[in-house]
Amino acid sequence: TVSFPATFNSPSLVQYRLSCYWRNVNLSSLSLGMKPSISRLARSTFDYALRAVAPAELVRSAVKLDASSGSLRVAGRHSTSSISFDLRKSSNILILGAGKASQELCHGLLAVLGDSASIGLDLSVRAMINIPEGQKLIPYEYGNGVSVEFMETSHPLPNAATFSCTTRQLDAIRSAPKHTLMIALLSGGGSSLFESTDGTSITLDDVRQMNKLLIESGASITEINIVRKHISQVKGGRFAHHAIKSGNIDAVLGIYLSDVVGDDLSSVASGPTCPDLSTFSQAVDIVKKYKFWERLPQVISDRLTAGLTDSTLETPKSGDPIFEKVCNILVGSADTSASAAESFLRSSAEKEFDHVSIFTNSLSGEAREFGSQLIDFIAKKASEMQTDRFALIGTGEFTVTLRGKGVGGRNQEMLLSFLISLARRQKLPDFPLKYYNFAVVSCAFDGIEGNSPATGAMVDSTSADRILQLFSEEELVKRLDNNDSHAVFAAAGDALITGQTGTNVNDMVLILVEKITLI
Repeated sequence: TVSFPATFNSPSLVQYRLSCYWRNVNLSSLSLGMKPSISRLARSTFDYALRAVAPAELVRSAVKLDASSGSLRVAGRHSTSSISFDLRKSSNILILGAGKASQELCHGLLAVLGDSASIGLDLSVRAMINIPEGQKLIPYEYGNGVSVEFMETSHPLPNAATFSCTTRQLDAIRSAPKHTLMIALLSGGGSSLFESTDGTSITLDDVRQMNKLLIESGASITEINIVRKHISQVKGGRFAHHAIKSGNIDAVLGIYLSDVVGDDLSSVASGPTCPDLSTFSQAVDIVKKYKFWERLPQVISDRLTAGLTDSTLETPKSGDPIFEKVCNILVGSADTSASAAESFLRSSAEKEFDHVSIFTNSLSGEAREFGSQLIDFIAKKASEMQTDRFALIGTGEFTVTLRGKGVGGRNQEMLLSFLISLARRQKLPDFPLKYYNFAVVSCAFDGIEGNSPATGAMVDSTSADRILQLFSEEELVKRLDNNDSHAVFAAAGDALITGQTGTNVNDMVLILVEKITLI
């Protein structure tokens, strides 16, 4: 637990985080000087997109203090109701939550609340946020009446600190003064960082075993979170339920940064303040679909089975009266980063693209399958567009079914599959990308993917030749089968290493293509 005392004087939060980010980036490892200029532009585009989803700035754009009414006004997408909060009546504010981006969300919110004294408000603010172990802490000074704790818990599997720190947040609700406004800051990673099974016989070891089975199964994040919600006492709207039922919380504002396809808030961090759309029946079906029902801890399978017939165990649904006092907003998502990338490429002075578009916001499915089809996808687009230069942006999240014990992640696995296809086909006379330079970046935005230190990687029109000097085609296939993609890109200098970025939206696949001019 890291506690900060008081005085509200923030440096530029975004500038600080980006300065940390740039210190972590090893640009020389990408050998950019030896790559086509289109590769350098692809990397610059990712960096610009990353800046666009700086959480603190997204909060400051969505949450405002209204001087005339003394209210906190919120604006965002996916709100379950339209509401402003009268801070003259609720001068006690309790900020809770969890996620990879929640530290920065908290700093952005505190910057907004820091203006309260100038409009005659005397606020008492307490913040307790679960963040990933090892996440860099931003220096920040808080004002009088402000107490802030960032509590380190574990990802991708919960640990003892996860349970104890989440219990502390629940205790803070129970001990809050009457008429408190609770603000929950939630982002990707929260499902692991924030957990409680209080009141059940489910242990930490049970939860860890269940999560490990889910992560290794190849299930989508939405499917994984449906199961998680039905064994948890804080997910699937239960956190909001605890807050309103305590009698101390007048209203709950949930502020979300989405990392899920479709931006369903009930799936982000498993939706602690959202009405849950899923059921015990769906949770059971998912476990059986991926064939690990018999390997679940008995206490968890018993809980899921009991929920099929006992409606009192079900998560809170839309229509529950508690949600009349809950407002949930979305402040940013992959749509934000994709739009920024599109804008950056349209205005690029380095390359003038004939066509720039977002080709999908719902990338999904097995990573290696998408990678194996990517040559034909690019070739088809080149044929359809009949242009010399085009750029395509896609967002979403692939899945990986673990078959081996290597080091990698979903984006690197997809690109390794793409690389193997390039190695096999570029020697053929009918190779469809023979007369094109191209660069494909596929990356996560949180800075870490899978069990690797990378956020993703890049493959361009020079990659196959360079990497085949280091690895045989047979070795590349073996590494793919062992889920060991990171070693390939690290050896070739094509891994993207940023360290934890402090934000988290859906992954991006960026495809830049230009026709080679023959002289």
